[in-house]
Amino acid sequence: MRALFDRDSALYFKPGDWHRLAPWLLRFRTYCNEADHAHGTAAIARLGQGVFDLVEEMRADGVEFELHKQGMVYAAQNADDARAELRKLAPMREYGYELPDDVITNSELHELEPALSPKVTAGFLVHQHWHVRPDSLTAGLADALRRDGVEITEGADPGAVSLRSAVGQLMGAVAQSAHAASAEQQQRIVDIVNNARREIYHLLGESD
Repeated sequence: MRALFDRDSALYFKPGDWHRLAPWLLRFRTYCNEADHAHGTAAIARLGQGVFDLVEEMRADGVEFELHKQGMVYAAQNADDARAELRKLAPMREYGYELPDDVITNSELHELEPALSPKVTAGFLVHQHWHVRPDSLTAGLADALRRDGVEITEGADPGAVSLRSAVGQLMGAVAQSAHAASAEQQQRIVDIVNNARREIYHLLGESD
């Protein structure tokens, strides 16, 4: 708890803001129980369901990025603590995740991960835990999109990009109306577009 008031800690709460933070903390406290923890674990499992297949599909489609499949080792100082953490992951089995039946101990664990401290005596390996280097994935996706003829604008103003996107969607809707709308509907669309144009010019006049 002392770390929460240390300005140099990873999570710091400014004392003067406690009156605003207190309602959230009290609500957060109500969710600190086994049932809600299991519910949250299940939600994460559903969110990640199918991700492994999607990653492999991207690679098959030619997206190049750095991927590591060495899994994740959970380590503890004793077997009881390791088994308690393994039980917390149990809801993920329902969604197709593979988990070990029990923990491994002592020499078997240290053979799996030699860098562990001698104080660590138990743990388990989760095979379905992959690591992707984020910048390589972003670059790989960009390269794949460019190969498909997609133009990517870097360093652009988000507002300008949103405006161009909105204009493109508007023009698409107007073009569709030329074939799908009745004569009366087309006239109403013309009035809408003309009115929008006048409002835009009026807005530009205000900015001057």
